[in-house]
Amino acid sequence: KHPTYAQTDTGCQSEVNRGNFGNQYYGQPIKTEADYAATSQFNNKAVPGYGVDNAYVENYNQPRYPTVQNLAAVSEDKRKINSDAMPHAITVYRRDYEKNYGNTIDTSSYEASPPLISTANVYYTGYKNSTPNFIRSSLYSIPNSSELLKKCAIPFCLAITPFSKQDTFEMPLVDHGPEGPVRCRRCRAYINPFVQFLNGGKNFQCNICDCINDVPEHYFCNLDQTGTRLDYMSRPELLYGSYDCATNDNYCRNNIPITNPVYIFMLDVSYSAVSSGLLKQVTTTLANIISSGFFDSCPTKNGIKIAIMAYDTQIYVFCPKSGAPEMEVVFDVSEPFISSMNTFIVDPVENKQNIIALLSKMPEIFE
Repeated sequence: KHPTYAQTDTGCQSEVNRGNFGNQYYGQPIKTEADYAATSQFNNKAVPGYGVDNAYVENYNQPRYPTVQNLAAVSEDKRKINSDAMPHAITVYRRDYEKNYGNTIDTSSYEASPPLISTANVYYTGYKNSTPNFIRSSLYSIPNSSELLKKCAIPFCLAITPFSKQDTFEMPLVDHGPEGPVRCRRCRAYINPFVQFLNGGKNFQCNICDCINDVPEHYFCNLDQTGTRLDYMSRPELLYGSYDCATNDNYCRNNIPITNPVYIFMLDVSYSAVSSGLLKQVTTTLANIISSGFFDSCPTKNGIKIAIMAYDTQIYVFCPKSGAPEMEVVFDVSEPFISSMNTFIVDPVENKQNIIALLSKMPEIFE
């Protein structure tokens, strides 16, 4: 195909084939490099190499696509949390209160997270899982790897309150007789709704460590076609996630029942605990409990003893029997040894004032 030529007022012929010259229009002349250099519109700017300003050439040669630095900046902006889009804490509390107040929650269901701890008058069935008032998790969607848990940046912990007074669940009592509760022989886990019975009910597999245990003769029962015990509806330990159990002397040291309990208060006196005010808050609360006569009103007040200890990189044991409290420092934390523990275990009723004075001085001692 022959190209088309057109006569212009400049007296030169130009090829105006639009297919070869993109934005050229028919009937217009072809401009040469000299024409571009002489045109004021492009002079010192448009074409690099023809008396062009260096600053403009530098900008002209810059890539038009995003750089790695720009993409990183955009990604950083997307990762930021917009505080204005986050719901207010009071709004979240109010919504949860309106949704769950006065309702009955089935603890055997995994469809939704339990109500917030601030929502009161919530009733739980207690089937299979323990109620949130007894044990509450910080995460209800558990990461499947430690790396994902680290990226989540939320600590995974359990808040356990075995004797919570806020719970409306009526705790059943299980008594297996002189043999005591049925437990796993390896990890010592108690029998619960999630163990699996095998061999016609003669064995059960622990849901914690997968150990196969023998079922005691007094606890044997036949299974149905689904592998479920026929008496599970009459066994609270196989029906509920929380229950009280009567124990025997095997749970006591040297098979001697405990008559004089000892409460040991271990206080964190590290730099972070002291600087944050945690130590002062704990000692003040403990002093208020002792001064309120809590131990005076206990049914077994004649046998209760307490001991006050502290720790950071060392262990500190206090003796508040005298007006000037004594302190013993234990440097070997891996194998601690205390010369005479009986001198540090005191009666909270007889030594009330000395204990309160010691607790008030502890923040100053480790400041």
